[in-house]
Amino acid sequence: ATAALLVGGPLTDGLGWEWVFFLNVPVALLLLALSPVLLRESRTETRARSYDPVGALAITAALVACVYAVVEAPGAGWLSARTLGLLAGAVLLALLFVRIEARSVAPLVPLRLTRSRSLIGGNLVVILLGACAFGMSYTLSQYGQAVLGYSPLVFGLANVVMPAGAVVGSYAGQALVTRVGARPVAMGGLALVGAGSLLLAGVPVDGGFVRDLLPGLILFGPGLGACAVAGAIAALTGVGERESGVASGINTAAFQIGGAFGVAVVTSVAVSYATGPEPLAALTAGHRAAFTACAVLAAAGLACALVLLRGPRRRRPERPETAVTPTAPPPPSRSGRTARPSPRPAPASPTADGS
Repeated sequence: ATAALLVGGPLTDGLGWEWVFFLNVPVALLLLALSPVLLRESRTETRARSYDPVGALAITAALVACVYAVVEAPGAGWLSARTLGLLAGAVLLALLFVRIEARSVAPLVPLRLTRSRSLIGGNLVVILLGACAFGMSYTLSQYGQAVLGYSPLVFGLANVVMPAGAVVGSYAGQALVTRVGARPVAMGGLALVGAGSLLLAGVPVDGGFVRDLLPGLILFGPGLGACAVAGAIAALTGVGERESGVASGINTAAFQIGGAFGVAVVTSVAVSYATGPEPLAALTAGHRAAFTACAVLAAAGLACALVLLRGPRRRRPERPETAVTPTAPPPPSRSGRTARPSPRPAPASPTADGS
């Protein structure tokens, strides 16, 4: 993801925007060639492999209907029959997905995982973080090229500060989670993301990169990296070993789903607020509103982290040994050895959610 922000600009400038898609072909072929060599096959012996194509189609259709409704809402109207019909269809398809998963032999998303508060909270945080990340990147690119006049190559190179900051933030977040827990790190990361978005929401028509964009990116990048790590750790906390792959897949998909939703939201907001007689001023007004929408998404994610993610657990003080009246040592056995006391019972195993 970090490399793509750097490669996209030169690729678009040199070969054309179509090559953003064509580039995936040699990359996929390389992965297909290396996978048999580098990846060892592993499978469980207790059950046969099975799939859930009906569930996959249902949830994909629900997401497409939701995103399409949000994208088309500025032109059709938020209360139009088409917009409301698409949103209602998305809800019905989502309910159908839940029903399919409840009856499926091998569900795509086992419903028992939804009982984990940490998994739900972590994935909601990741969804909203993905919405902020993709929405901000899209709006930033549109503002830098359409308003400031940067070429894709120049703006791609200038934008390196954000992905570089995300890498730094991910390492810092990983170190902090082990000390203070996932919730403070996720909240701190989202606070940085929201603050960076608010700084970008003040961009002017005649802005400059260093003066108007750099401060927001310096905050946004580390917050993105730290929150992504904290959300992933929270989403996998307390998940059993056999379901860790499913939980990890859900977490990865959550970020992409959030990205699709975020781009749909910011484009709709930008189009709705891009009004006025002066074209550049109208575009800038729309971009300001889109950056503000990213800040609202970050605030929603912060609220989810506060409510659903558990704080760091305090270790309970060890119980003192039960007081007993001092007695003489146990008498030796017939063999002459001192009898050993009975072993203490083992502590209870943790529950599925880690408590």
